[in-house]
Amino acid sequence: MAEREHGPADEHADETPDEGVWKLRLYVADETVRCIRAFENLKKICEEHLPGKYTVEVVDLSVNPQLAKGDQIFALPTLVRTFPPPIRKIIGDLSNTERVLEGLDLRPIRLQEAEGTLDAIKRGEVDAFVISGPDGYQVYTLTGADRTYRIVLETMNEGAAIIGSDGMVLFCNARLSGILKTPLERILGASMASFVTQEDTQSFEALLNQSLVERQQTELTLKAGAGDFVPAHVSTSPLFLEDSTTICMIVTDITEQKRAKQALRLSEERFRALVEGARDLIFMKDRHLKYTHVNPAMARMFGLEVSEIIGRKDEDLYGGAIGKHIKQVDLRVLQGESIEEEYTASIKGVQITLNKVLTPLRDSEGTIVGIYGISRDVTERKRITLGRMAIPESYPSQAMKDALHEARIAAATDSIVLLQGESGSGKDYLARWIHEHSRRAPGPYFAVNCAAIAKDLAESELFGHERGSFTGAHARKRGLLELAEGGTLLLNEIGELTLSLQSKLLTFLDTRSFLRVGGEKSITVNARIIAATNRRRSFLLSSSEINSSSWIIFS
Repeated sequence: MAEREHGPADEHADETPDEGVWKLRLYVADETVRCIRAFENLKKICEEHLPGKYTVEVVDLSVNPQLAKGDQIFALPTLVRTFPPPIRKIIGDLSNTERVLEGLDLRPIRLQEAEGTLDAIKRGEVDAFVISGPDGYQVYTLTGADRTYRIVLETMNEGAAIIGSDGMVLFCNARLSGILKTPLERILGASMASFVTQEDTQSFEALLNQSLVERQQTELTLKAGAGDFVPAHVSTSPLFLEDSTTICMIVTDITEQKRAKQALRLSEERFRALVEGARDLIFMKDRHLKYTHVNPAMARMFGLEVSEIIGRKDEDLYGGAIGKHIKQVDLRVLQGESIEEEYTASIKGVQITLNKVLTPLRDSEGTIVGIYGISRDVTERKRITLGRMAIPESYPSQAMKDALHEARIAAATDSIVLLQGESGSGKDYLARWIHEHSRRAPGPYFAVNCAAIAKDLAESELFGHERGSFTGAHARKRGLLELAEGGTLLLNEIGELTLSLQSKLLTFLDTRSFLRVGGEKSITVNARIIAATNRRRSFLLSSSEINSSSWIIFS
């Protein structure tokens, strides 16, 4: 209990400091370490604020228990709470040095000293430091390997801290100060929970309790300076000292990872919305040619649920013939080709023509893991085209009947066909008739008059070109052969092609592959060639307008 030298304190004692001597009474129970620390702390405080104007009486309640009743003492060790203004903030247990120093505003001075010590440690000027604990002082050396660890600790990209069992920050590196955007002097000695958002406080307290016995990790949102919030990954482990257990805490700023995840999530949501809302058929297959993803448009076309298509193959959806054709094309895509083709299939009893683009699906290492495809329903477009070029099935002319008979034989095979006849005799119509009555009818049909193509552009028109392969080639272009994938290409007036281009065409007919103009990668195409000319054989060979090998193949 505190009293003035000339009598008990009056009701205005805490407002007007007295110049007399303050008599302080400290109640203890035996000479425990806690009580001794309380007495030392009290003397230090009084020396700071009441130099030469105080006396301290230590009362051992185990010897004089009746004094406790008169002063209404219920907690030990404690101090009667009538103090002069410099120390009126002191309330309760004086054994907690940090609370005492905080109440007296001495903490900044202590922290400046601590910061100076940390700077000296960073510079390697300190070989040991002393930590006071409940059982006295402990000396820790910073020599040998410890010096290397110290350098690593101060230069690492993660925040590091030593947390007491009560949650107070005993040590932290500069990186943690940077993450929290708070000076070191405001972190050291503070409760780590004060830097955790209210929503995560309970999780943080549970983390500390568990960290005293085993390693833990979690994600928390920390409060940083200037009102900012920092998402962080926090990993902890118990640090067993000789006389106490503290917590080693590593804090990693995951702001960028969170932003990247959010950006990825938004990108995925946009992509999903694009795919799910598209009218085109979008799908993915694995290396076993089973569907792994289809969009609602494809499910609606087949009248099935998306889940009913996943895991199935094209043979299950399109039937044997079309399914076999699609499989052959897919196998080429799995070899690295990108293919665009057109075919007609019977779906729910209706003939539907699809234009399909297929590309290899690769993983992050570039390995082909499946197929990505987009199909568009072009049935109406093809119906209009066929309507304009409809060919009757019967003719009164016997010559035309004989021609259709031979055309029917040609349509039943997949061989190369040469049509000879005068201009205007119907070679184009007959070529289309062969296509429409062949197994390639579901595929595209293209016709080109070779006489109408400039000689210097003929190769590009037929085989395509790469970007920059010649002046004006501003982008890659697919040739007619690629466009006719799965279908038929009519080369009308083939004798108008140059001999060198005929030779390249012969190579394609032999290998079913070619190089685009300026290209380095071989392109494989499955297209049927029908050639037509209005010249007679003898004239073509004598005038060297057609390669003799070409004539052998076409005839």
